[in-house]
Amino acid sequence: MHDVRKLQRIEMALDVRKGRLLDVVIGQTSTVRISYRPSMDQLRGVVFARPSSAVSTSGIETNSSARVVEHALDKFKELTSDALTFAGLSSHEKLVDVLVRLIPDLETATSSAPDSVRRELLKYLVNVYQVASSVLTKAGDYGAALLIANRAIHVAEQGDESYLILEARVCMARALFDSGDTVEARYVLQPIRDQVNDASISADPRLLSAMVSGVLALGELEASDGQQQEAERALRIAIHLARMSVECRTVTDTTPDQINVRLHAVTIYVGLGDGQRALKEAGEKAAKVAEFGSRLSPAQHARFLVDVARAHLLTKEPVKAVDDLLMVATRAPEELPNRVLALALLEEIENQYAASRTPPNQQLVELQRHICG
Repeated sequence: MHDVRKLQRIEMALDVRKGRLLDVVIGQTSTVRISYRPSMDQLRGVVFARPSSAVSTSGIETNSSARVVEHALDKFKELTSDALTFAGLSSHEKLVDVLVRLIPDLETATSSAPDSVRRELLKYLVNVYQVASSVLTKAGDYGAALLIANRAIHVAEQGDESYLILEARVCMARALFDSGDTVEARYVLQPIRDQVNDASISADPRLLSAMVSGVLALGELEASDGQQQEAERALRIAIHLARMSVECRTVTDTTPDQINVRLHAVTIYVGLGDGQRALKEAGEKAAKVAEFGSRLSPAQHARFLVDVARAHLLTKEPVKAVDDLLMVATRAPEELPNRVLALALLEEIENQYAASRTPPNQQLVELQRHICG
């Protein structure tokens, strides 16, 4: 069996168009069914080759004077907000369109901005880099995802905001984890592990939120290595940190951190290979997922349903996994097509159908059409 991820990294190193080596090495008879979209190639081009600072791609004038940069701040804020919104909605085509136009101009503006606005622009740039890394990771373009995640860490360090640095590290770790490099992912997350072990944890809710995400990522890493005690310990720590974030915000309603922890409980038990426990967690969380309502983004809901599908595959229930993924297709239509994880799940579903001699039904055909196009 060929290692698709290694082939993709070789493509990055040789600057070969994404997918070319897969075609050559694996051949036309391969079951790998990744389709490459022009928009993703455009984003990859932005990541690997920044446009000239003299060219504006978002329509924002960025290099005439400090006054112009200050005037553009509101527009950059608006476009960054758009990118984050499209990411939450799983509107990947719209997201990539914004990123392709926004990243070059935001980089140019940040490099030439006066101190009065540069710090704010750095925050926008870190957020945009993280969103870009996430969508590239979902598409299986790990080389570009890792490059821009590394850039996010560098920019965050310039801004000297602890929570931004941790957020950028979590972003990098997730790209590494999905690419199969768990050793490097652990190294990137080590500062978060160190802070958790420190008795004096900051009361800054933004830092606590970043630490929740980091500890959950550590939990996923431990689960992937079969370390149940460590994975469950990470989950307990994340619950504790999420409670601290509630106290810092002095709110009584459920916070995004608490929602994040509840959804990740399913992820971690799936990672441990315990489908029954994962489904038990999912059943307990389903009512909460419905309760969260509009506060749960389509991307979050899709992730929850994908994890439930993975759990059903662990318990050898491919028909239910198909139903789960069709619900994803309804809730977040752009979350599945040509995504690496979705293709892997579809392949496992097909294998289980064949192993159990279950004839393909209309639902499976519909899922195949949705994922593969």
